[in-house]
Amino acid sequence: MQLFSKTKTYIDFPEKNKIAWLGSLTLLFSYAELFIPKILPFFRLGLANIPVLAGLSLSPLSFMGLIFIKSFCTCMMSGTLFSPFFIISLLQSIGSGTAMYVLYNLNEMIKIGSKSKKLFSLYGISVLGSAVSALIQIACCYIYIGEGTVSLLGPMLLFSIFSGILTAFLLIIFEIPETAPALALEEESETKGTESKQEKMKRTGQIVVTAVKILSLLIGAIIIFTLDSWKILLPVMIFCLILQRVSGRKVMFLLYMMLWIFIIFSSLLVPQGKVLWSFWKIRITYGALMEGIIKAMILTSVSALSQCLAGLKFTQKNSFFTLVFLYYQRLQVAYKNGEGRVFEKLKSALSARQL
Repeated sequence: MQLFSKTKTYIDFPEKNKIAWLGSLTLLFSYAELFIPKILPFFRLGLANIPVLAGLSLSPLSFMGLIFIKSFCTCMMSGTLFSPFFIISLLQSIGSGTAMYVLYNLNEMIKIGSKSKKLFSLYGISVLGSAVSALIQIACCYIYIGEGTVSLLGPMLLFSIFSGILTAFLLIIFEIPETAPALALEEESETKGTESKQEKMKRTGQIVVTAVKILSLLIGAIIIFTLDSWKILLPVMIFCLILQRVSGRKVMFLLYMMLWIFIIFSSLLVPQGKVLWSFWKIRITYGALMEGIIKAMILTSVSALSQCLAGLKFTQKNSFFTLVFLYYQRLQVAYKNGEGRVFEKLKSALSARQL
C-alpha cells in the first residue's frame, strides 16, 4: 500500500515510515486514555505501550527511536515535558521497552519443539514490561517524594499484571496494520516556485519565537525547582496556572487535586517534626505535611508551565516530528468521528485506509 499520496518523502533512514506511524499511535492511545478515569496519577493503563509492543520487530536503533518519540511527544501533548513526569516516563519507557525487546528477541533465538512455538508469549512479554515500568516509577518517586511511596509498590505490581495483560489483549484485538494508511495531503502548487524572502523571514521569526518560548519556560521550571518556601511558591504557582489558562490550555483542577493528595499522603507516611494530630498508629506531623505541600506546589507549577507548550506544532516539511503529528492529527479526527465508547472509537480509527 502506498504510504503517501501527493506528497514527498519527509526523511530518509531505515524503517522511518513505521516509526512515524507507531509513534503517532502512541499519541492516539495516550489521548484516548485521558477519557478513562484514573484512581491515582501513577495508576495508568499504559495504552501507549500497545504500539510499542507492535514495534518489537524493529531494529534496535529504530525501536529506541520509537521509545523516545513515545516519551517526548506524549509528555509534550499532555503538558508534562518540563516536569519530573517526563524523566519518569522516559526512564520507565527505556527500562520496560528494553526488557520486552530482549525477551522478544530471545523468542527468535530459542525454539521449543517447532519453529512456531515460542518460549515467551505476547502476554508474558507485556506483563514483564509493565512490571519493570512500575518498579522504575516507584524508584523515581522514591527519589523525589520519599520512602513513603514504597508502600505503593505492591499495589502497582499487581496493577501492572492487569495492565500488561490488557495491553497484549488489545494489541491482538485492534490488529494494528504494519503498513500505515495513505496520508493524503494537499499537493504543492507547481506555480508557487521557490519560497520568497519574506516567507523565509516569517518562518525564521516563528522558529526564533518558539525557541525563545521553550527556553524561557525551561529556565522558569529550573528556577521553580530551587524554591523551598511555600510563601514564594504560592504566588508562583498561581501565576503559572494563569499563564496556562492564557496560553489556551484548560486548567484541570481535578488532576492537580489528585496530584496533591498523592504527594501529601506519601509524605505523611514518613513522620517528621512536631506532631499535629495522632490517632492510634497514625501521626500527622508538621514537617511531613509542609514537605508534601511544597513538593505539590513545585510539581503543579512546572506542570502548568509545561501545559503552555502542549499546543506547539512542527511545521517544517522535512521534519520527522511533523510527519508524526500529521498522522496523529488525522487519527485524532478519525477517533472523534467514530461511534461508541473509547475502544470502539480506537478500532474505528485504526481501520481507516486513508487519513
